[in-house]
Amino acid sequence: MKNLLLPILLSFALNLSAQQLKQHRWQNRLLILVDNEANSDKMLTQLARLKKDKTGLEERKLIVYQFSQKGYRKGLSNKNEWLTITNTTNFFTKKTTAFRIYLIGLDGGIKMQKQNPVNISTIFSLIDGMPMRQAELRKNKK
Repeated sequence: MKNLLLPILLSFALNLSAQQLKQHRWQNRLLILVDNEANSDKMLTQLARLKKDKTGLEERKLIVYQFSQKGYRKGLSNKNEWLTITNTTNFFTKKTTAFRIYLIGLDGGIKMQKQNPVNISTIFSLIDGMPMRQAELRKNKK
């Protein structure tokens, strides 16, 4: 079920082009932040936590996408321009107004899904325990 959610989540609900998704697979991990309100308390809290260790994000090849009713934007800034999402009706419904955070691994699978902001140490611990990350760390030690 989780593996089916990713294509639906990213392809239809978020409406990123296939080319954009392909550029990340096996290259980057994704942290997807979703909330109906662009500047909700939970969204701002999560962004603030992530901004505390930008180097750690880069080391783990982690790219952040923010999604709201306004559209989407890449990165940690809450000042970047929102890009248009053409079809949000499947994603933003009255039942899904709450904040959500998804961690997508290099393989495209959902590795974490939460409804509240997560400490950056929790995210890093999860990533650092993944086999692909362990291989990266061993390779970097050589």
